[in-house]
Amino acid sequence: MNEQPVQNMPEKSALTPELILDFLKNHPKFLKDYPQAMDYLIPPKAQKEKGIADFQAYMIDRLKADKDYIIGTAQELVETARNNMNNQQRIHNA
Repeated sequence: MNEQPVQNMPEKSALTPELILDFLKNHPKFLKDYPQAMDYLIPPKAQKEKGIADFQAYMIDRLKADKDYIIGTAQELVETARNNMNNQQRIHNA
């Protein structure tokens, strides 16, 4: 992720939807550089009209990544529990 500060960002108290849209128009790579911003947005539902962004693909990819992370974590927990049981059995046998 890009950790550089965002330039030319208006003061929080001065933010309006128009200023935010203007900022995004002037910084088209903002979401690429700061993908965590998507965590705070509610994407529109799929629409076929021109000019409407469809965030469903992003959401599906994000859910798949979250699922893979959870499955990986669960597998690590199971493996750790098995190793702990084996070690406990070896200690008891000793």
